[in-house]
Amino acid sequence: MIAVILAAGRGERLRPLTDNLPKGLIMLNSKSLLEHSLYTLAACAIKKVIIVVGYKASEVKLRLGPTYAGMELFYVENQEYAASGSMLSLYKAREFIHEDILLLESDLVFEREAIDVLVHTSKKNVILVAPNRGNGDQVFICIDTRSHLIGLGKQIENEAEALGELVGLSKLSLQFLANLCHRAEIEFERNGKNISYEDTIMLTVKDHGDVVDCIFLENLLWTDIDNENDFKRATKEIFPRIAQFTKHRDSKTA
Repeated sequence: MIAVILAAGRGERLRPLTDNLPKGLIMLNSKSLLEHSLYTLAACAIKKVIIVVGYKASEVKLRLGPTYAGMELFYVENQEYAASGSMLSLYKAREFIHEDILLLESDLVFEREAIDVLVHTSKKNVILVAPNRGNGDQVFICIDTRSHLIGLGKQIENEAEALGELVGLSKLSLQFLANLCHRAEIEFERNGKNISYEDTIMLTVKDHGDVVDCIFLENLLWTDIDNENDFKRATKEIFPRIAQFTKHRDSKTA
C-alpha cells in the first residue's frame, strides 16, 4: 500500500499565510503540515508516497526532497490547480498507482490512530468519519445500517441524520480507483474539472454499486486547516494534545 497526498491547491482562505507557500507547508511547531503527515505515515510503515503538487510546486519539492523518514517521495504536477478541483489532482496521479492507496488531504493535523485504522482494516474501501464539529464547512457522511456510504456532501437534507463529517483520510482499492477515474472522465467532459474527489466517490458508488465502508472515530484528535480560525485551533488545541498523547504512548512502549 502507498499513500497519495493531494497538495496542489492555493489555500486562498489562509492568506496571507499562503501568499508565498502552499498550505501544506504552513509550519506547525517545527514541521510543516506535510511533514507531520509524512512522519505519521512513516511510523505506520508506509514506504512510498505520491504528492500531487500545483501551487508553488517547487517549494514543496525543495522542502521535502526525494525521500523523507526512509520513504520514497514522488511528485506529480497538476498545472491546472487554479481552475480545477481535487479530483483532477488524484486523476493525474493514476498512471503511477499500481496498488491500493491511502488518500490524504494536505491541510490536516491528525493523530496516528487514523492511519493505523486504515492500514490494518480488512475492508477494501474506507472513509474515516469524525463527529460533526459544526464549523459550517464540513462534508457530511451518511450511512446505511451496515455502515456503508449512502450520502456525502456539504449540503444534505437532514444534517441530524449524518453519521459525522469527512476527515480527509481514506483507503481506496486499486479497482475502486479505476472506477473513480472513469467516472471523473465523464464529469470532466460534462461539467468541467472543478469537482472534488469526495463528490466523485459518491457518484462512483451510485454508478457501480461499490461498497465504501465508513469507520467512525468518535475521539479522534484531528482538524483540517482551511482558514485562520482553523490554524489557531490546530496550534493552540489540537496539535499540543496530539504531541502530549504521542509522547505518553511512546514512553509506555519504550
